[in-house]
Amino acid sequence: MLNGIIVIDKSEGVSSAFVVGKVKHILQDLKATEKYKVGHFGTLDPFASGVLPVAVGRATRLFKYHLMKTKQYYARFFFGKETNTLDTEGIVIKESSLIPSIEEVQKKLKSFIGTFEQKPPLFSANSLNGVRAYKLARSGTDFDLKDKMIKVISFDLIEQVSVNEFDFRIVCNSGTYIRSLCRDLAAMLGTVGYVELLRRESSGNFKIESAIKLNELNQGNILSYLYPLEKCMPDIDTIEIDSMTLKALLDGKKVLFSEITQLNTRKIVVNENKIVAICTLEDGILIPDTWLI
Repeated sequence: MLNGIIVIDKSEGVSSAFVVGKVKHILQDLKATEKYKVGHFGTLDPFASGVLPVAVGRATRLFKYHLMKTKQYYARFFFGKETNTLDTEGIVIKESSLIPSIEEVQKKLKSFIGTFEQKPPLFSANSLNGVRAYKLARSGTDFDLKDKMIKVISFDLIEQVSVNEFDFRIVCNSGTYIRSLCRDLAAMLGTVGYVELLRRESSGNFKIESAIKLNELNQGNILSYLYPLEKCMPDIDTIEIDSMTLKALLDGKKVLFSEITQLNTRKIVVNENKIVAICTLEDGILIPDTWLI
């Protein structure tokens, strides 16, 4: 059974679900008798490109930990027009003759650094009463989405490409919509805007430099691009346990690690050189959080 993460450099024009399906198809052709659970860590809109981590097997259980990771984007904002999707796939619904200067844009960026509430785009994967928001938007249904708390770590202007186009690099937490940042920045500048180009350069510890294009992935090289479980979470410390301790954990018994002094920390637990669980260490007691066996 294969377990790990493949970092795909998603191209523009395909959905994240399409990428997952393609990876699953390659794996099943490679191991014809096995079926693999495959899923992505963080949707990339079809118009966007870049890093899309695709989890295989037990690595799909690591999704909630990846939600805590930061992401880095390279984005091009177009000021003067706004589409209903806030990107290139929509229709223009607003226009403005007011185009900000590079100095005006630079001055407003500091207002977006930190933690604050953001209104998700109506065309998004958010759910409302069990229905995806983009489906409601496409049907013409009148609805609203609740603001969500996000965090922007850095928001840097790279260059002004043309009168209307500005390039940015943004580092933020998971759940941040770059399309909403563009909308809100434009509003603060007294105009409208949409995202013309979006490329995710990193997602957690997965970088674009180590990603492979989907059309280059095949049965002959897919295993060489599979990050094993032990390399999927390098920022969490590892502890080794023996088989008796593992059995005790599996039986629901308390396991005390008195030699470890850190309180309330997360640990990767290894037995016989294999990752078996992600545990939380609370007051010296290991508490299984996610089993990986």
